[in-house]
Amino acid sequence: MPPQEPQSNQPTEPAVHNPAAGLDPLDMPPMPVEKPAATGAQAKQMQLIAIGVGVLAFFLLITTAVFATQSSKYQKQSTTAYNDGLEAGKKAQKEADTIAFNKEITSSTRTYEAPVINGSFQISYPKAWSLSVDSSSNIPVSGFINPSFVSMPAPEQALRFTLIDTPYATVKKRYDDNAKTYKAKSSEVTISGIKGVQYVGNINEKSKSAVGTVSIVPLRDKTMLMQTDDNKVYGDTYKQMLETAKLIP
Repeated sequence: MPPQEPQSNQPTEPAVHNPAAGLDPLDMPPMPVEKPAATGAQAKQMQLIAIGVGVLAFFLLITTAVFATQSSKYQKQSTTAYNDGLEAGKKAQKEADTIAFNKEITSSTRTYEAPVINGSFQISYPKAWSLSVDSSSNIPVSGFINPSFVSMPAPEQALRFTLIDTPYATVKKRYDDNAKTYKAKSSEVTISGIKGVQYVGNINEKSKSAVGTVSIVPLRDKTMLMQTDDNKVYGDTYKQMLETAKLIP
């Protein structure tokens, strides 16, 4: 057996760690960094900024609400104006179409001749229009002319002609007295060489909205009235009726 070294009876001293010898700086723990405490001025400044942001947000909210309200109001007004304009356009177009249609169908005419007992006067009217004549009442002759069909209860008539058994002076005075009520203006008129008077205004008592014309002339001991209830729609046809009428004094 190999010889064994003698064991020492002295105690072994523990190894002492020396921090200064062989310590790696990377192994050292990081040093805590102290944040500087906010000063009173900085805190007050932050508080003012927060208040300013809140006030700005409030005003933005109010502005947005007001803008939305105004926008809704303007949109409603715009829609209403558009609808009103649309309806007015439709009405104007309808009136224009009616006038154009009336001009087209009035190119050819037919003639009504009254009985000899009533003077044999002649009234020409559009051939495509309808005529209704009543001579059975106290009025010698009462005629109504309309583009489609004649409805006696209708508030408006396109053309009328009436021979009444009343002197011209009496009829004229009645119209003169009611001129203010009818908002009518009078002027001279000549029909078939006979001078009379013409009234333009709200002459139709059943329909005060339309402006019409009535012309009256003396015919022997009677009076002839020729009328339209709407100058805007039937004015041209009415003028043609006056120009082509034949009255025998």
